[in-house]
Amino acid sequence: MVTQHVWCHIHTVEVFVWVRGDDGSAIDLDNKDNMAHGTLLPDINMDAVKLMLKQGLGKIRDSLIAFSKQLNPEIDCTELEESIIALVIRWKDFVIALNNGADVTAWRRYRAWHKKIIKDRLAGGLELSCGRPKRKRTSTSLPPSRKSKHAL
Repeated sequence: MVTQHVWCHIHTVEVFVWVRGDDGSAIDLDNKDNMAHGTLLPDINMDAVKLMLKQGLGKIRDSLIAFSKQLNPEIDCTELEESIIALVIRWKDFVIALNNGADVTAWRRYRAWHKKIIKDRLAGGLELSCGRPKRKRTSTSLPPSRKSKHAL
């Protein structure tokens, strides 16, 4: 919090996942049978989402098997058909990424605000200082700055 202002605060993160039904029809957002809901914040509760993702991966696997058999009806897909879907998700990593994103967002908002304050003060002819604002003065005793020959 800077100047009594919260720059970014994530309170709740909800996740919704839909999987197409067995009939192949379009995803129906109102059909709760093909939908899962979970939360990452304030608490991690993603079991239903993980199950729905595994169900979706199973449908992808079955679709690959069907497509392979269309291309070559005599292909042996036994290994793929018997494969177990292993889905390892570290939900805490998602929460860490969300918090990092919030920090970056807050920093960018603060930086934009700070640059505007500086710009406004300079445009108003005020000197930047920690104390009270003063009129900007230009030094006549110092020579103008010169760029180094070695500058990139």
